[in-house]
Amino acid sequence: SIDQEDTNWIVKMCDVDKDGTELPLGTNYLKASHRALDKKKSTPFQPYHPHTSSEPVVPGEIYEYALELLPMSHVFREGHRMKLEIVSMESPRDWEMVMHFHPHLCSSKTTVHKIYRDEEYPSHLLLSVIPKK
Repeated sequence: SIDQEDTNWIVKMCDVDKDGTELPLGTNYLKASHRALDKKKSTPFQPYHPHTSSEPVVPGEIYEYALELLPMSHVFREGHRMKLEIVSMESPRDWEMVMHFHPHLCSSKTTVHKIYRDEEYPSHLLLSVIPKK
């Protein structure tokens, strides 16, 4: 839920090594008002947002926001960790901003973002894991 009429949701996945060094693996973006899904074109790992219309966000209401991290292949070495970061604004120090400056406009309003993780609202990350042979 958010306390404003709209926001950006940005998810980032990193591999974090034993020393804390982060290797960026993927990022994706979703405008809260463009959360609508095409159920016929969506799969559990690839939600499809048609972006054909804007759906109002009611401040304080709880909504599901399905974001895809684009397909990737990566081996997490022993002692490494996965880091999933959820933000609403980009930093000029973000690796993607350094590589090819393409900022997403924020609302420029301070926005409280609440992520629910309970039985009624089970926030989750789906991962395909290839077993060792």
